[in-house]
Amino acid sequence: TLADYLLQNMGFRPELGIDNYFTLRADKDKKEILELEGFNMQIELMDGLSAEAQRNLLESVLVPQDEAERTMASLLNSWEYSDLESFLDLTDEYLGEGSGGAELHEKMLTRRNRTMAESIDALIRSGKKKMLVIIGAAHLIDKASVIDQLNAKGYTFTKVP
Repeated sequence: TLADYLLQNMGFRPELGIDNYFTLRADKDKKEILELEGFNMQIELMDGLSAEAQRNLLESVLVPQDEAERTMASLLNSWEYSDLESFLDLTDEYLGEGSGGAELHEKMLTRRNRTMAESIDALIRSGKKKMLVIIGAAHLIDKASVIDQLNAKGYTFTKVP
């Protein structure tokens, strides 16, 4: 919530986000929407973090506005120019390199990546012919990304420029 508030203060508008766009479009086109992870799962994830990791995550968003703006500008720049190494470095920095950082990375990225990949695999195996999967960028480039997890299951991907 704090991170969202910070982004809105920086001029980001959630109603213009890609997830909102496709949710509204799917609703308009009467297409089924399935969640790879629901709200309750995310609450349980946060609740399951150690006190140290929770404190680390809270401290990562309790930064001065100008510092948050610089970090966001760097993140957007690395995403726009496909500088995946910088993007991942900034993500790791956000999750904290110090105390609690390894736990945050494991639970916020690695474990969720595995869960999302298993859900996507199950959807494909269920016979769904067409689907659009929307996942946050960090889950696609992490060291144990959703793509890596699906590659291990035999799926192949082509990067579209």
